[in-house]
Amino acid sequence: PGTFTKLLRGEPPVVYTDSKDQLREYVYVNDVCDIIVKMIEGNVTPRAYNVSSGIVKSPEQVIDLIKGVMDTDIPTTVVEKPFKFQEIQSQALNGDRLMKELDGLFIFTPMETALEWMWDEIQERGYGA
Repeated sequence: PGTFTKLLRGEPPVVYTDSKDQLREYVYVNDVCDIIVKMIEGNVTPRAYNVSSGIVKSPEQVIDLIKGVMDTDIPTTVVEKPFKFQEIQSQALNGDRLMKELDGLFIFTPMETALEWMWDEIQERGYGA
């Protein structure tokens, strides 16, 4: 949301030097909700699962995707963090057990598609206008 807001204002999005190469896994919230519904419907054996899309990106990659969706070329600013905090370099889960249980009943939304939907929603609601 912060990147969308900054770009709407014509401001450059910010990436911290310490985190620009970190990798994080992203899951579209509606996908998590859909999986919970499938669990409630009994499509999955009740037990603990990792909900893992396998979509792993760096902050710069995410910002570039958002810029593409918004059709803007505002440059990203890379800055030092105001304080040092040791972050995990790469963070993702293994969701193989859940996907095996779902056996083709579910496909994660591609990140580009989720960002396009978010951008459409932002425009429909008039945010940033």
